[in-house]
Amino acid sequence: MSASTARRGPARIVSRLRAHMTRIRADLRTHAGVRRMLSLSMGPLLIAVLAVVVVGPIFTRLDRYGIHDWDSHAAYRHITTISLLRYGEAPLWNPYLCGGHTSWGYVEGSTNFISPYLVFYLMAPIRIALRLEVLGSALLLMTGIYLLAGRFTKSPALRCLAVALGALNGRWALQALAGHTWHLQYAWLPLALYFFDIAIVDGKRWYALWCGVVLAEMLYMGAIYPLPHTVLILVAYVVLFVIVNRTLRPVVALAIAGVSALGLSAPKLLPIVFAMMKSPRLIASTEQLSLGQLLTFFVVPHNDLLLPDPIRVPEWPWHEYGFYVGWGGVFVVFLAVALSGERRALVLKVLALLLLALSMGAFHDDAPWTLLHKLPLFSSQHVPSRFLYPGVMLLGVALAGALDGWSKRLSARFGLVAELALMIPVTCLALDIAFFGHKTMDRAFVKVIAPAIAFNPVFAQREEASQHYADKEFPEQGMPVLLPMLANEGVVHCYGLPDLAYRGAVGRGMPQYRGEVYVTGGSGTVRLVEWSPNKAVVEFWNVAPEASVVYNMNYDDGWRADGARAEQVDGAVGVRPIAPNGRVVFRYFPRSLVVGIAICAATLAAIGAAAYVRRRRRRAREPDFAAPTRV
Repeated sequence: MSASTARRGPARIVSRLRAHMTRIRADLRTHAGVRRMLSLSMGPLLIAVLAVVVVGPIFTRLDRYGIHDWDSHAAYRHITTISLLRYGEAPLWNPYLCGGHTSWGYVEGSTNFISPYLVFYLMAPIRIALRLEVLGSALLLMTGIYLLAGRFTKSPALRCLAVALGALNGRWALQALAGHTWHLQYAWLPLALYFFDIAIVDGKRWYALWCGVVLAEMLYMGAIYPLPHTVLILVAYVVLFVIVNRTLRPVVALAIAGVSALGLSAPKLLPIVFAMMKSPRLIASTEQLSLGQLLTFFVVPHNDLLLPDPIRVPEWPWHEYGFYVGWGGVFVVFLAVALSGERRALVLKVLALLLLALSMGAFHDDAPWTLLHKLPLFSSQHVPSRFLYPGVMLLGVALAGALDGWSKRLSARFGLVAELALMIPVTCLALDIAFFGHKTMDRAFVKVIAPAIAFNPVFAQREEASQHYADKEFPEQGMPVLLPMLANEGVVHCYGLPDLAYRGAVGRGMPQYRGEVYVTGGSGTVRLVEWSPNKAVVEFWNVAPEASVVYNMNYDDGWRADGARAEQVDGAVGVRPIAPNGRVVFRYFPRSLVVGIAICAATLAAIGAAAYVRRRRRRAREPDFAAPTRV
């Protein structure tokens, strides 16, 4: 066997790790090595401190639930735990929300199923798992920005400046306070752009595939705003890069990322598309902001959603506008706009300015947001101030690139002292922003108390929730959906879902309630003998020929009755039996899921084949040193 063959696989990895550790030990024996290790550790250390400062308060009272939208967003995730652990099935249908709704076909449904945080939800109570997801998202976000900024500068201080400005600023904390878990998925944006930048700048097209993997994961995790924003940024980045550098390499990389993202996300994407076709979400968005309002958002440390807003804003609450970075952050933003830097940093700044212009809303008939809102995907979005978050994030990275030359000259003259001196104001700015986040997050999980809830083995729909939080600061907490789920009860009049095509479920307390299964259009007797979120087994006797057996659940065309498509009976799931006595099995399975799984499998097979070919070609290029022959 050749020496090159021996070094392949796990042996090669172990060899590289040993060489890396040997190099580190050698560096620590010299002053230059110590300085280098200290320089490399400054960034990760500051990231860890910021994460503890901002996210730490939510771990103080682990028995409490979140305020505002945390209840509904927790319910979107808890169906995964119930389906997997209690019933051993995939989280396809959520019978607890508003009389029943597709979970897998809803963009924010079951977002912890294909997720790195799934293990938390399977091993810990829902209130603990939510906190761990918040922490994991914060660390991923800061790490992603640190890596992306590293594509433009090697200075740890400048990379930390980008993290301080673009990661855990006031908007992030306010959105986390309000329970908008979709906002946490901005953590994937810098990672997608990091992989894509490697693909188009270094010519490593394989990283475009990793960008596609990140985009697919964003879809699985319910990134309703971050994912379209990321796609828009990538497309605009390609256009600007092609114009500036006169090369089509980015177009190829974008095609690889797009095709792989579509293929890998097809099991979730296709059910979402079919669900949105049945219940389209078209929202008018005429909000507009002024520069004066924007400045107020940056400098006013307002974080109490119950108190009046410091200034008049459009119809949405303060957490959609507040963006505290302090006066120091305002100066950094101005500096990022004023400085140009090298070409790639300039492209990133143009992108950021475009996002800032979009965040100003419909201030003119031909404003960027007015025009963008006419496109199919963005016509279902509103609150354009949400563009402000990725815009400031990219401005921070662009500033790091613009200051890189100045930082290199200082480091060449003063060494590590210059880097430490630069880290002082960066740390002060970061801690100022982080302490605002600390005070904000201190209110997220400390007031809402839930009573002791016993699980009822028999599922039932109710008109309204029978379980309530002790603290009702927000109207949405008057109609909780998570607590009834813990008691195995559905809620017909609930909060947190779009309009449904059919509403046929009837809850206890409503005059029309006839049970969880019943006969309509004639005589007969029925009984529910087996139940799970995706299935209901019903026995029936003496059912009249013209009668239908009905399952008290909102109808969806994914419902089957004994393998055939179920009937829609007054908005509920039904079937007309062919015999007066028997049993029928109602089962939910999105009709497009099989196609989506097939497309995903084909995509994975194509990726595996490409990886195999790439590996064979790399082996062919490696020299094969034959072992010396003893004479």
